[in-house]
Amino acid sequence: MNVIVIVSDTFRRDHLGYYGNTKIRTPHLDRFAQKSVVLDRYYPNSFPTVPARADLFTGKNTYTYLGWGPLPAGERTLAQVLAENGYLTMAIVDTPFLIKWGYNYDRGFQDFIYIRGQMWGAEEADTASYRVHETDYAAPATMFTAEQ
Repeated sequence: MNVIVIVSDTFRRDHLGYYGNTKIRTPHLDRFAQKSVVLDRYYPNSFPTVPARADLFTGKNTYTYLGWGPLPAGERTLAQVLAENGYLTMAIVDTPFLIKWGYNYDRGFQDFIYIRGQMWGAEEADTASYRVHETDYAAPATMFTAEQ
């Protein structure tokens, strides 16, 4: 059995074909959803990006003691549990805090790919000039890489 978790801050349910949108085409996600367990009523306890991922990765309501901070050393993650049970764990991300600055969200992943471009400042200016096709943007590039 495979476990694939897709986390995106920018998907809108009403913009996905799987949920009935006929104008916006999402054929790859639609096929993936048809073969998958789709969690229609999963609501993270925390918001925004970092706290929501802490909840998802640990299975806990972490915002009350963690806020936007890095994962403490004692927090066990879903990736650690999966790896300990024989799963090959890999993350493909376009958000730098998952692997940089000591946030520890890479804990438990045996491999990691970072898609450059989802950042502010010099890195953003460096990548914005070459964006011509959909896959030149961070989110589509991340999904395309994950499909490979």
